[in-house]
Amino acid sequence: MTSGKQRELVANAFLSQAQEREVLHHLATSKSTLANTPLFLTLLCRYVKGAKTAPKNDYELLSLQIDGLAHRDPAYLRRIYGLDPAELLKGAQRIARLFAEESSLGLAPTIDQVETVLNKAEVPGGDIQRFVAAMVDAKIARADVANAALGDRRFAFAHRRYQEALFVRHLVAHPGYLSGYDLLTEPRWREYAVTLLQTQPDEALIEMFEAAVQILVEATDRQYRRDALIPLSDCCGYFEWTSESTQMLNLLQEGLARRVSIIPEMLSTHVEKFLKVRWETGDSFDRMMVVRVATLLPQATLSKYLEETFLVGSDKAQSEGFNHTTALVGEIPSAVKQAVLDRLADEILGAKDASALLRMEALVARLPRDLGAGYVYRRCVLLRKLTNLVSFTGLPTRLEAAIGVVTTLFTAQENKSHTATQDTKFALLLLNSITLYVFALLFMVVPSNHSSNEMLRALQEMSVVSPTKLYTPIHSSNGIINTFFDLLLLVVPLLITIFPIVLFRFRTLGEPLNVGFFIRRMRRRISIFETAKMFAWMLLIMGILGATAYVFGIIVSFAANHALGLLISAPTMVVGIVAMALSIWGLLLIFALLSFRRKREMRRWFDMQFGKFPDNPLIALLSSQTWKQFQAGLSYLNESVHHEATLRRVVDDQIRSISAALQHIQRGGYLRESKLALADIRPNALDLVDCINLVEDIRDSVHARQPLEGEISDVVGQHEASGV
Repeated sequence: MTSGKQRELVANAFLSQAQEREVLHHLATSKSTLANTPLFLTLLCRYVKGAKTAPKNDYELLSLQIDGLAHRDPAYLRRIYGLDPAELLKGAQRIARLFAEESSLGLAPTIDQVETVLNKAEVPGGDIQRFVAAMVDAKIARADVANAALGDRRFAFAHRRYQEALFVRHLVAHPGYLSGYDLLTEPRWREYAVTLLQTQPDEALIEMFEAAVQILVEATDRQYRRDALIPLSDCCGYFEWTSESTQMLNLLQEGLARRVSIIPEMLSTHVEKFLKVRWETGDSFDRMMVVRVATLLPQATLSKYLEETFLVGSDKAQSEGFNHTTALVGEIPSAVKQAVLDRLADEILGAKDASALLRMEALVARLPRDLGAGYVYRRCVLLRKLTNLVSFTGLPTRLEAAIGVVTTLFTAQENKSHTATQDTKFALLLLNSITLYVFALLFMVVPSNHSSNEMLRALQEMSVVSPTKLYTPIHSSNGIINTFFDLLLLVVPLLITIFPIVLFRFRTLGEPLNVGFFIRRMRRRISIFETAKMFAWMLLIMGILGATAYVFGIIVSFAANHALGLLISAPTMVVGIVAMALSIWGLLLIFALLSFRRKREMRRWFDMQFGKFPDNPLIALLSSQTWKQFQAGLSYLNESVHHEATLRRVVDDQIRSISAALQHIQRGGYLRESKLALADIRPNALDLVDCINLVEDIRDSVHARQPLEGEISDVVGQHEASGV
């Protein structure tokens, strides 16, 4: 179901406004796919309507549904099949256990296959075929299995998650059925282990926690750092994340992400010991993976790692860190607090649809109250409403993109730094410019002693260029009413324009913008100075733009009238804006051509370097003479890795080696042992982060390409084997 269909179904579920919002919050924040089907979305609505809150996890919702199906018509079940609901549930658990244990059966076996591996005495009633019919009749199972041959008598659970829920119920009833070690390390038990971690009390999880500690103790002693490739091997390296212990950490993170309070201190301490060496000596990918499971760390370490991530981490690491801020408890470091609020504001301003906005609202509800995220959310939502007046035209995005084109004149790589905050800034600039221009026109023509026809004629004379009269000021007569209107037209636009400026300036402030706040700042003369400075800059920029556009309009209209004999009757400002826009785009075109030439020269150099080392792009990149050149090479590699035949041989070791070198430099190290031209040159901190982001993009591209190439190779191999 699409998000629109989901919202439509929820709206028709006869829920109160609070209940409807609770359902939508659950849909926005849950990673479950259950709500993609109308049946389970309806169940979710019924659950919220009865319980007044959303289920904590899928298991809670599925268990309620299975119990409801078993108890739907007990009299019919007893009369036709001789079973009561408890017996039906007991037998369904046994079938679910069989599916989990006997992987060879699959999820849709025939009744004959079940009869060969299951003792009839284990099924209530002693007749497997009759019991399966009872499950089908109760809608717990189904017999209409796709692709079943005639006479197969196949059956399956009505939904795959029914089997998972029933087997988890069996595990809860029989704690010693599977050991904690097996649950944490066997891939086939992973989903069941996650559900147990999400649902069971901490005393029921002691064995799993103890097994996790033992695994981490052994893994900490065994783990080692792989050296980067030559010539970087002497100074940096990286770690693998495919071991049993790292997979276990991902499992624990998924199961305990919203239950941080039950994580034992011993477990979090050993998680810290295991991850610390990866954080301090690994590459940027290692750091991102550490942040991905950071909820398991002690609070002090979590705060420290998040603070460093938000200061100098890659975009992906910051995104992971932002998702884990709900795990913070107690006093939050000011740097982490401000970084979270900044990221939250940008996410809200950049939300593409209602679902994304609801996801942010739900996240705000889970963040610590003293963080002040609620204030940021409300301000940014109000800013979205204000800027929607001009954002729908796409002008803010086009202006930001135009500036990006200009910046490519001075750099060899494309500028990709584009945030929703920048769009909002441009949108507010346009909105305030339009507001001030409209009120400026009204201020000049609205005095009350003019009739409507006179005001219209005066407005036309003031805003339209005439060959004989370029500008006609309107003189108002004396009077209290005229003075009142003049003051009103002066104060109102100032208030209208100052309000969004103040709102934007303090959008990431985690406290209310009340009188007390401004009084405190005024005592320190901060608020007055900042507001005056922002307003002065805005007036200066808008005044320059407006005056430039007006002069352009006058020049174009005057020249058209005297040189071409054309009388332009459009408003002067409109003519000026069009003329100025055409001039700017002309300049941008020239800049773009110069930038293209610069890029082409850089590309030729890298083509030559990659041609020398076709099997090792790492060496080609490390032959750069400056960090700007190195950054341009990474950008070129990122663009070309998809389609350049010579660059399709980029392997993970090469990418991780570059990542390790960049992370080593970010920690304050040098590459002197490598004897490279870049060894003694320290890059700019922002350029270094950009390089790390590019490396991670390249790695994602390579990993996305490899499965596709593997599938193509398999198909080719099958064709060759069949002689095609």
